[in-house]
Amino acid sequence: MDKYDEYRKRAHEAHMMADQSTKEHDKAAWLRVAQGWMELLLKPTQSESAEQRFDAHSKARGTGQEDSKESH
Repeated sequence: MDKYDEYRKRAHEAHMMADQSTKEHDKAAWLRVAQGWMELLLKPTQSESAEQRFDAHSKARGTGQEDSKESH
């Protein structure tokens, strides 16, 4: 099993846990876990720098952090 199959499997398992959750905060937490696994499937473009990937990831995850360029 390659790493992308593993990521899809883990995302599917997290979705199943979310479906089985009876409390909204548990469901939301499992969906965030699934989203994290799915984000690992996205391949960065060749022209994208590590800094740009970090900024995009931090925005997507809702960390509230500013772009690394803006904070320097």
